[in-house]
Amino acid sequence: MNYKLSNQCGLVLGVTLIVLMITLASVTAIMKQSGLIERVSSSLSDRSQAFQASETALQEAERWIGSSEKPFGEFSPVQFSDKNGTGTKGLFNKPVDIETEVKNNNVIVTGQKVLNPLANPKEIPGVSRQPAYLIELTGYTCINSDKLALFQIQAKGWGLNPVSSVSLISKVRRLISCPAQGAGSDTGPPV
Repeated sequence: MNYKLSNQCGLVLGVTLIVLMITLASVTAIMKQSGLIERVSSSLSDRSQAFQASETALQEAERWIGSSEKPFGEFSPVQFSDKNGTGTKGLFNKPVDIETEVKNNNVIVTGQKVLNPLANPKEIPGVSRQPAYLIELTGYTCINSDKLALFQIQAKGWGLNPVSSVSLISKVRRLISCPAQGAGSDTGPPV
């Protein structure tokens, strides 16, 4: 076959450029999609880490409430502070918000044996900040054989990214050993 150069009109070049542009657009879209999937996966992993850290703090607080250690062993409501901070750090007798108390550094950080004698001093790896919790005394009664207390635990955990955090709330009811009070009785808000 003998073609003359003057008969060529450049159709192949035009088709090739269009196919190349379509391929480039497809590859770009796939790259963007894969980046988005990676970010979503990383965010889910970080949120899972924050949840596990928060769960660890919650379990530590529940272990302390169930123990015979102060102020839960021989029950001492004066250990629980009002919002003015009279009492033990992280223990409250009025409703509080964990976000506010974290900012005010009035929470118990997981692993602090100074505040919680049952705390595990190991740090949780892979988090931007160690989880924290607070315990609210929501009600108690020390009348005759009714010796009950109700506590609410608020726990907060962070992931590797300090923006990702998870807060959990748990209520715990337990029998208490009330201090001797002669013939009187003592109650807090209703249990």
